[in-house]
Amino acid sequence: MVDTSPGRQERHRQLTGSFARTDGIKRRRPSEPYHARVTDDLSLAPFRIHTVDDGSHQLWLFDGDMEEVADVFEDRDAESNGHGWESFARWLLEAEMPDSAERIWFGSESGTFVAGSSDRTALRRLAERLHTAFHDRPLLARLVTEAELD
Repeated sequence: MVDTSPGRQERHRQLTGSFARTDGIKRRRPSEPYHARVTDDLSLAPFRIHTVDDGSHQLWLFDGDMEEVADVFEDRDAESNGHGWESFARWLLEAEMPDSAERIWFGSESGTFVAGSSDRTALRRLAERLHTAFHDRPLLARLVTEAELD
């Protein structure tokens, strides 16, 4: 059981600089900077590229955007969530961009697709391919079928 007494919360806030939560998860203060920048480039929408302070880059697609083409995945018995998009992206890398496959990592959750790399060019190539498929339903349907996703 987590101690949620006011004194414990204040000590936690002083030591960590974060707000105490009853579930024990540390939260960033609203005044603290988020350690990533979102690109102003909207040409990849709904995909977004973030540049992290360590110089790496992350590609994101959120669940609200995934819903737009969820039926394409579901009609082919594939997951339409972040894990489904990750499986699709892994297949695209192996099938069409094997030279980039080792430079891109994944960290998706059910509601968010996330791919990352220190190689911005490789990540951008993947983003462009995913963006094209996202906006071309027949192409997306063909690729998801070829990928034989679960």
